[in-house]
Amino acid sequence: KKVNSIAISGKSWLTVGEDYTYSVVYSPAYATPQNAVRWSSENPDIISIDENTGAVTVKKVGSTVIHAQLDDLTDALEVNSNLASIRPTARADKDSVVTIKWDAIKGAVKYEVKHNDVVVQEFVEDGRESYTFVDETYKGAMEKERICYVIYVIGENGDRSGHYEYINIGPANN
Repeated sequence: KKVNSIAISGKSWLTVGEDYTYSVVYSPAYATPQNAVRWSSENPDIISIDENTGAVTVKKVGSTVIHAQLDDLTDALEVNSNLASIRPTARADKDSVVTIKWDAIKGAVKYEVKHNDVVVQEFVEDGRESYTFVDETYKGAMEKERICYVIYVIGENGDRSGHYEYINIGPANN
């Protein structure tokens, strides 16, 4: 049976560095295509796609349109990409020294750690696998307190994604 239409199947949001492969759905469902689907991306600098397999490489933050073509049938899907979220581990030791660690994020050029709306430390992406921030501001704190840090991941275009990290400090918080 001849294919009457095709539809791209896949996600419209991807993360920089993510591996993903698109596919097509044929209509009618029992149709058998005679030729292979050909894939393309309108902006391969952001997301490139293997023309034969539909496998994408997400290179940086932005958006593009992915096209699938089977003979004279086509479909298109707008695809956006963003930076991955960091998943830090944070703790305060018995003396209320705060340590926050996170793994490097593909596509990041810098990380900022903010506390009380002030950047307290910047880390330039330098190829390390992980980063560690240590804050001794509250060392020896006598009062129990819940404090907040915001860790921003910054991409090459200035794109930012933030993660809030709340930490309890004070006596016997370990």
